[in-house]
Amino acid sequence: MKLICPGCHKERSARMYLCADCWWLLKPWVRRALVKRDNLVSARLVLLRRQLASGIPVEEVEISA
Repeated sequence: MKLICPGCHKERSARMYLCADCWWLLKPWVRRALVKRDNLVSARLVLLRRQLASGIPVEEVEISA
């Protein structure tokens, strides 16, 4: 099954939230928040997907730790 990046709609790896190109477009603190493993990990992923679905460019996504 082909997985699609929600940021650019290109193919992405099954282990990643975004394709590598979009991942590196995120601000450093957003990347750190997304790789943090705690009880809020799923909430941060939902925030990422909601922002991208609403048309916010990858570079402007904001997620706090």
